[in-house]
Amino acid sequence: TNFDPLLENRYKAMFSVEVLNILKSDHDFRLATADTNRRQLAYLHGSLDGYSIANLDEHTRCLGTEAEQAMSRMLNGYALVVVGYSGTDSSVMGLLQRLAQDHPSCFKRGVIYWCHLPGEPLSERAKKFLGTVTQGFTVEVYGFDHLVSALCRKLGPGVEVFETTNVGSE
Repeated sequence: TNFDPLLENRYKAMFSVEVLNILKSDHDFRLATADTNRRQLAYLHGSLDGYSIANLDEHTRCLGTEAEQAMSRMLNGYALVVVGYSGTDSSVMGLLQRLAQDHPSCFKRGVIYWCHLPGEPLSERAKKFLGTVTQGFTVEVYGFDHLVSALCRKLGPGVEVFETTNVGSE
């Protein structure tokens, strides 16, 4: 996520804080592992809570070493679903490209779903990246909220959150 605390604050307001692992410092990233019992929120470019914020081009060209190593550990065994990300920056795309190149079995053996709005083309970097993995798919979604609402209705959890809003139909 970006460095603003919007997702963190909303999650804490709705759910138990104990199930959210927040990664925002080198120390946090060093200790991070893939934990199926806890949700993880990683501030890849810093947070407003005392960690240096990377918001200039020269600061966002690459991720910090600890963040990159943690993301490598956590993304290795899972298929990747990308939602709400253009794929145009160097830091995150560089990490994803290195993982795909150096560890072909990562992302659950190369499975990546890249979600985008209908009619909106993928960035050239995202297209090129999907061409390098074993199974790269594009998926049209009508935005993050729409996708999460549909998943909640299908899977059950959090349905009541979306019942009060007019998200529309799939």
